[in-house]
Amino acid sequence: MHYDGETANSGRDIANLFATCFMLAYSVPSTAKRQVVLPPVMTSTYSIEEILFSPRQIELALKKLDPAKGAGSDGIPPVFLIHCSECLSYPLLLIFNESLRRREFPTVWKRALIVPVFKSGDDKLIKNYRAIAKVFESLLCSILSWHIKHFITARHFGFVRNHSTASNLAEFVSDISQSVDKNNQVDTIYTDFSRAFDRVDRGILLTKLAEYGFGDVLSDFLLIYQIEWQV
Repeated sequence: MHYDGETANSGRDIANLFATCFMLAYSVPSTAKRQVVLPPVMTSTYSIEEILFSPRQIELALKKLDPAKGAGSDGIPPVFLIHCSECLSYPLLLIFNESLRRREFPTVWKRALIVPVFKSGDDKLIKNYRAIAKVFESLLCSILSWHIKHFITARHFGFVRNHSTASNLAEFVSDISQSVDKNNQVDTIYTDFSRAFDRVDRGILLTKLAEYGFGDVLSDFLLIYQIEWQV
């Protein structure tokens, strides 16, 4: 495997090269809010002050885990969590809800096992891989997504459930066809941001969360949740 002029052959050396590559991809955390001007349509008229999970939500999230996946840093395999989902739902409920209330997240759960996933190009180049880490995130995501969807246009296709590149292309072709029929000019801009999700400006993120109606407790938790991870 190759990265930045270095070559690794042993498992340990390859893992260290991956760690270096993924570490450099992330931005330095910032807790300072940034000045951001958002269109009026992007501001919220209602707020979400707190999130409280239910045992049933946690049980269902556990059952959706992939039994074929390996264990996390705690050594507990998904198959165990799936079969014991009903028994584990209440103790996890106490931990999750208390974490949100106190704006803290257990440090032991901030140790992630990273699985490099090949994206495209030369499979010997480490830069062509992406880091994919693995019930709390899925629960939080479902609630946050429900709130955020009110600010996302129906014609947004990236990372939205039931939307894909195919549906995006179909709508784009339809728009082009209608414009051609009317002899209208069509201008298209294609752009790509390298590792965009790894380099999110957290200062801007905090400002946007406030504009979208997220209360201080929830915003503080989301910031704390992102920092001090170990891989």
